[in-house]
Amino acid sequence: MMLVDSHCHLDFADFTQERDAVVARARAAGVATMLTIGTRLDQFPGVRAIAESYPDVWCSVGVHPHEAAGHAALSAADLAALAAHPRVIGIGETGLDFHYDHSPRDVQERVFRAHIAASQASGLPLIIHARAADDDVARLLREERPPPGVLHCFSSGRAIAEAAL
Repeated sequence: MMLVDSHCHLDFADFTQERDAVVARARAAGVATMLTIGTRLDQFPGVRAIAESYPDVWCSVGVHPHEAAGHAALSAADLAALAAHPRVIGIGETGLDFHYDHSPRDVQERVFRAHIAASQASGLPLIIHARAADDDVARLLREERPPPGVLHCFSSGRAIAEAAL
């Protein structure tokens, strides 16, 4: 059986001192490949460098909804340009998080739409974070119709799944 870790954060400070050991333990446990997730564009070079350092680690480029306020001017073209790197296999982590509201909701939506457009332009899957915002995520998916992707949610995700069908 081959396992894939489709959502890890190998760039987080917790792993800096032992990243090689973390990757080695994952391999020993049967994890054949990993996707380390981008959450801020200013940290993307580090995320990309990690993916370049291991043949079985890939990365995504994106802005987590908590960080949307710092990326309010983000464009789909900016994301698509970064996504052209051969180690990038997804757009995100993006979406809406209304549980904490670390960023204004309208900015989260605008940044999410930019990610959706970048996913459409690049053909790469969208990596969606949804928390306390299922109906709004579902509405945006119905409106924008992105390519298939991965949903990372903190609820049943039923409304989102129905919108995707």
